[in-house]
Amino acid sequence: MRAEILELIKKARASSFNRNNYSVHVDLRSFVSSMLLHTWYDKKETSEKDVSVSDKEWLDRVIPDFQRANNKWNKSMKLKFVENILNGAKTELLLFRMEEDGDAQIIDGLQRTTALIDFFDGKIKPFGYSYSELKDSLRAFPDNISIKIYTFSTWEEVGRFYIDMNENITHSKADIQKAKDWFLAEHNIEL
Repeated sequence: MRAEILELIKKARASSFNRNNYSVHVDLRSFVSSMLLHTWYDKKETSEKDVSVSDKEWLDRVIPDFQRANNKWNKSMKLKFVENILNGAKTELLLFRMEEDGDAQIIDGLQRTTALIDFFDGKIKPFGYSYSELKDSLRAFPDNISIKIYTFSTWEEVGRFYIDMNENITHSKADIQKAKDWFLAEHNIEL
């Protein structure tokens, strides 16, 4: 093998993306309980009836401060996304947690998560139906949501993963700069 290809392989193995994770695959009906399970560890006595993914407190907990603004999708985009999910489209949400902290936060999929929350809250009605009208039938739809959870040892690993995943792809320069500024201010990490 050529030396350049071996160097490329070595670089890929050292990439911020080449790390262990675990995934759960859920349908819309079990989305809420799955998200709460992975993001609300200190509420062991809390049931789904006590807290839901529509609670502002929950949403504030799962959106890290370095994440871009939660206003990138309009109502019609959210509606189309939920309709696509009901039609069988697959999606993946990425969460992360630090080794010393059990609570996970969203590292990728904030707009998609918000679209699903808006569906559960009745703010959007896919195919003209509200969540309350569809909830008893949701298990009949495919398990098409994958929640992947990464564990990081350092905030630098989190920052590199986030920047590498989004810079010059999905996030604006301002979104990336916001993240870089946060990591520098909060953890003295220059990305």
